[in-house]
Amino acid sequence: MSTTLLFIFGIIAGAIVVSIIIFFIRAKKRVGQSKDGLIEMQAKEKEINKKKILDMLSSRDRIANIDVENGLNVSDATATRYLDKLEEEGILRQVGKDGRFVYYEKV
Repeated sequence: MSTTLLFIFGIIAGAIVVSIIIFFIRAKKRVGQSKDGLIEMQAKEKEINKKKILDMLSSRDRIANIDVENGLNVSDATATRYLDKLEEEGILRQVGKDGRFVYYEKV
């Protein structure tokens, strides 16, 4: 092979490598942006659901985990997290230690 062909081959190979690197850098940025968007969307959903729980409490004196599960169509663990967060924020107070006799009321 002549030096001219080797030179041209080197330029083409270098351009391919640079293109691949740029592709992966841009892909990584897109993944990071969509991850941030997902986290933001989940945070908004949590706030909306906490407001729904408080709306449920406007028509009654107390609320139980099962009420939140059924009202929001969420799992037992998710309902517990919402209620715990509202308790942590000082909005609700837990009555009872554990089990099915636990309920929450507004502070």
